[in-house]
Amino acid sequence: MWLSKLKFIGLCLATLVFTQVAADLHAATTGDPADQGVLLRLVGPSGEERQLTMADLDALPQHSFTTGTLWTSGPKLYSGPSLHDTLALVGMTDESSVIAVAANDYRVDFKPGAIESDVPIIATRIDGQLYGLRERGPLWIIYPFDSNIRFQTEVAYSQSIWQLVELHVSR
Repeated sequence: MWLSKLKFIGLCLATLVFTQVAADLHAATTGDPADQGVLLRLVGPSGEERQLTMADLDALPQHSFTTGTLWTSGPKLYSGPSLHDTLALVGMTDESSVIAVAANDYRVDFKPGAIESDVPIIATRIDGQLYGLRERGPLWIIYPFDSNIRFQTEVAYSQSIWQLVELHVSR
């Protein structure tokens, strides 16, 4: 009898642990980015660091455009601060080069002068909604591909880094 109770208690504990692990995994992959604390680490040319939350990104001037991408179906409205305005927080100039880093350690370089005042943007919302890791978020550097053929290049596509976590500025 006591062995049956022990098995039952063990089963209950295992179920509880599994449920908590599943809930934590779900929150990490689909949770509200606004509740996730620091989303983006900036490193300036002198080594100074800034860590930005969604509230910090939302406080910057916002830009938006509708465009299709190679990775999504149909045009969508992307909005967020410009990469230029974000990097200005750590002293980026037109002579600066930038390395963007994704959560999976994918890295891409931006040559000096390649970042314009309003494009690309760091999309914090798609069709007005925050989005999580499963939707390539919560941060995605993106160009308005449909607005001009100059954004339909291998360089622009490769620089459209999703799950962005770090930006490094150098002179």
